[in-house]
Amino acid sequence: MEHELQRIRSEQKKYLNEIKELKTENQQIRKENQDLKKELKRINERVEKMENEKRRNNVVVQGLPTNYEGKFTIVH
Repeated sequence: MEHELQRIRSEQKKYLNEIKELKTENQQIRKENQDLKKELKRINERVEKMENEKRRNNVVVQGLPTNYEGKFTIVH
């Protein structure tokens, strides 16, 4: 009976240690997940800013032939 009790206590300690390790690992994963979410948000904001800049700089001139080749006429 005493031997059985010691075996159970030993197993219990083993499981408690495993739980402790899993909790630590879980905390690390949660921290990494938070960091990745912040980085993803920052990258998405940067992409949106770049897309907005691209749209602002995307000027379309209508009425000029596409093969104009830089021939300009000065009108006075």
